[in-house]
Amino acid sequence: MKTIQEMSVEISPFVGDSGICDDDFETILTAVNSARSLLWKKLDYSEIMEWCQICCVKGSFLLPPRYEVMRQAIVCGNPVEIKNQWYQTVPGVAYCSSMPTGGLGYIEDRGGYHSKFRDYTANEYRIELVAESSEDAGKVLQFLQQTKSGRWKKEEITIADAFLPSVGENLVVNFSQVSKPETVGGIRVYAVDAVTGSRNIIALYQPWEINPKYKRYTVPGYARGSVLIYGKTRMLPLKNPNDLVEFPEQAMIHAISAISYRKGRDQQRYISELSLAISELQMEMQSDDTQATTPMKVFRTDQAESLVGGYFD
Repeated sequence: MKTIQEMSVEISPFVGDSGICDDDFETILTAVNSARSLLWKKLDYSEIMEWCQICCVKGSFLLPPRYEVMRQAIVCGNPVEIKNQWYQTVPGVAYCSSMPTGGLGYIEDRGGYHSKFRDYTANEYRIELVAESSEDAGKVLQFLQQTKSGRWKKEEITIADAFLPSVGENLVVNFSQVSKPETVGGIRVYAVDAVTGSRNIIALYQPWEINPKYKRYTVPGYARGSVLIYGKTRMLPLKNPNDLVEFPEQAMIHAISAISYRKGRDQQRYISELSLAISELQMEMQSDDTQATTPMKVFRTDQAESLVGGYFD
């Protein structure tokens, strides 16, 4: 992989209608991120795919926010199907001999949720925010909240200074549709019990997360252990000259050219350049052996990104 700085000399002639100077970093940065976004959606390129081992708690796990989608899953050494709600009644086979009777050979998609950790259901609660950086003071998060009576309300909560709590006014039992801007530090979300006053962490939003939402999965008949997944990482914008570009130079050149033709409404040339970019990536993958030696990512229950006990109590 090359950095933006290293790649700028080669890609600058293809940016815009007639090219730009290679020292126009802001324009090059915009072009690079646009090309990355285009290629990210079109192909599961090896550099943006990872194996990840996730701890399974009470038959369930959360797809860490680092990953956009799960492509493969392995339980007890056996590949299993990933099914959404429409296929939950399809019978399968037992995962392995150590699994209780009735385990099925697939993983169920439980849909998207906005709380990263446990759902708090003991009593009504107020949402509390704690920022990890003073630079985020004054930023606003908006929550769509459900009350005990079943009504839905919107509430905006303004972040206070670092590590000082900001508590909402509404008593709620659930929340969704979180509107969150990009922040400098992480944002911790607590449920403050209206009866006992206890604070229970229900989410930790990363600085780069905007309008966060997470995927939950259940593994029928598999109470505890780990699940090995092959997932597509989430694209984050590059910002600095020394940031590495995941895609090879030639593919980026064709992708940047494709975007220029699309802006000029030249659909035929857009498709042609995009096809060449994808072909470059496919040829790179055919000769790529780095995935066999890439260290596996491990998410455990004692880490912030993972699922914690009590998820489905």
